[in-house]
Amino acid sequence: MLAVLKTITERGGAGRILVGREPMADRFMAPNTTALRDALEPIGLGVEVWCGMAESDGQILGDRTMAFVGTEPFARSLDGIPLEIGCTKASTTMRHLQEAGAVARWPYGHDFITVLALHPAQLSPHQEAMEAVLQAVLGAEP
Repeated sequence: MLAVLKTITERGGAGRILVGREPMADRFMAPNTTALRDALEPIGLGVEVWCGMAESDGQILGDRTMAFVGTEPFARSLDGIPLEIGCTKASTTMRHLQEAGAVARWPYGHDFITVLALHPAQLSPHQEAMEAVLQAVLGAEP
């Protein structure tokens, strides 16, 4: 976990989204999904939740940007970033940061989502190229 904190402190930032209640176990996917939708829809975001044995427990949807506090403030889109609910390994969080440039964490015991993101200047050239391809395919502007 120290590696995650060091990475965010030196190369990115964090932001929070209030959910208003703590997450429940994966078997309670419907109540978790409802709580997330109730928290995210008023701010123009959506969520897909699938939990279980996938690469993540879901993803945040919607082309909204979020301001991040770090060594240098920045903003980034939240669309498509991986969502992890409850417990997860630090290595999973690092993988999401390396592959997606961000991760949304809603851990047990917290009534808010913490969004961790790398500063755009820290993204790898490969990731920037992939984001450009996705934007072109989806017809979105960079």
